[in-house]
Amino acid sequence: MARVILLVVFFFLIPTQVQAQLCDRQTLVVSELESQLGKPCVSWTANDLISIRKLSLYDKGLIKIDSHDLAGLTQLEILNLNKNKLIDLPEDLLKFTPKLKRLYLTENHFRSLPQMFFHFTPYLVEVVLSKNAITHLPFNLFHRLKKAKVIDLRENQLQSIHENQFSQNLELEVLNLHDNQIQQLPSKAFLQNTHLRSLHVSGNLYSELPDDIFLPLKELTLLNIGHNPNLDTLSKKLFLNLSELRQLYISHSPKLTEIPEDLFEHTPGLRTLNLSSNSLTKISDKLFTNLTGLYGLYLNHNDISDIDPLAFSQLTEIDIIDLHYNKNLKVIPQQLFLGLIKLRVLDLSYCGLIDFPVGLSRELKKLWILDLKGNQFSLSIKELLQEEWRSTLILN
Repeated sequence: MARVILLVVFFFLIPTQVQAQLCDRQTLVVSELESQLGKPCVSWTANDLISIRKLSLYDKGLIKIDSHDLAGLTQLEILNLNKNKLIDLPEDLLKFTPKLKRLYLTENHFRSLPQMFFHFTPYLVEVVLSKNAITHLPFNLFHRLKKAKVIDLRENQLQSIHENQFSQNLELEVLNLHDNQIQQLPSKAFLQNTHLRSLHVSGNLYSELPDDIFLPLKELTLLNIGHNPNLDTLSKKLFLNLSELRQLYISHSPKLTEIPEDLFEHTPGLRTLNLSSNSLTKISDKLFTNLTGLYGLYLNHNDISDIDPLAFSQLTEIDIIDLHYNKNLKVIPQQLFLGLIKLRVLDLSYCGLIDFPVGLSRELKKLWILDLKGNQFSLSIKELLQEEWRSTLILN
């Protein structure tokens, strides 16, 4: 009889203990899992948890999270912890999620990550750590992530990057370091990232970049090095190996007053070039010679006063030229826009123009916006412009 009672207790007690373990999580986590599974945690089974592929704890007010909150989620692929109040993350947080592929930790408050944080997640392909307060990272933090394709560290407070920080991420395609406080980038920082296609190192504090820092990046199509208050020098060899580059942003760097004439010699595939909001004063005839496929050129908000008449002569595919807010630009050379038969948008607003070439409408037949407002034209010049350009012209 005693044996029968013990067996009955065993069969009733064990399931109860299992259920208690499955429910042993923060209330916020339990609530989200109950919502996904459509039943209370006391009814969960291990197979229920295994079935979950995505867990979003976005904006739940989480102050902390531990590994037991994720226990049993062995098939989880996407974890969203964005916009919480997390300050410290335990080193073993992800030990029960070995199949994790995408991790989002944007808009929290942590300053670093434990050295072995990614030890249990070798299949991660996307890691987003943006908009935190990260000041430093262990040099080998990402070394376990052999399959990582996207690492996003923008809008943190990083002051430096170790030269081996990304040395093991051989499949990396997108790296975003925008808006940190990095004062120097090592020349070998991206040596092993030969498949990188998009790189943002903008919004930092370095004054120059090593000549060969981008040399290994033969597949790079987008590069942003702008928004840098200290950048004052660009090496003519900086883009030596970037023949696949399509979009280049070197903007919002007020100490940048000149650009080497042959800087773009090895980037013939450029489609978009943004040089706006610097302090450029002169555009030479050789600067854009090799950019025959360029589609959009942005030179607005500089101090340009001198443009060589042949500066744009090779831009046969150009669609947009933006020169607005160059206050010292008084005169446009007669030849400057000749041959630009595909040009559709030309913005010269709020410059210091007192004159404008006559007869250009015969050359720029596809132009549908000519913005000349905010200049210093006489009444007679305005009348001539209105007569020639009619509906194309924006003058007031």
